[in-house]
Amino acid sequence: MANFDYKKFDSDAFSSFIARIPSIKIDELKARRAFVGNSEIRSIFRGAANAAYAKIPLYGAITGAAQNYDGITDIIPVNTPSYEFGTNVIGRAKAWTERDFTSDLTGDDFMDNVARQIAEYWETVDEATLIAILSGIFSLRELEYG
Repeated sequence: MANFDYKKFDSDAFSSFIARIPSIKIDELKARRAFVGNSEIRSIFRGAANAAYAKIPLYGAITGAAQNYDGITDIIPVNTPSYEFGTNVIGRAKAWTERDFTSDLTGDDFMDNVARQIAEYWETVDEATLIAILSGIFSLRELEYG
């Protein structure tokens, strides 16, 4: 059993409370495929302690016009380009104690109320982070294309 403000509680049960509170904005972004998981990126960060940035190689497409194959003309090979994709992990942390929610403890279930507020808090933080990232991306495109 975990301890929270000198009270015993089941930390596994508490995490399921947070998981069941719907994150409407984040769920909509996922439904619209604004962001998706990537197993390659996930595996890079899973085993890396204190890593916040990774580079993933990207292979360029084969390009160029077809050459004459008549036995006389030299066929000139071309290289395929390669690129890299940089990705980073974004993390945030926050902590509360029961005293932050004392007015809510009078009639509501403690765990449901705290879980709901925490889920809403993180939804707002995640949304602001995504908007900041997208704003940065779109401002770069405006600079590039005028």
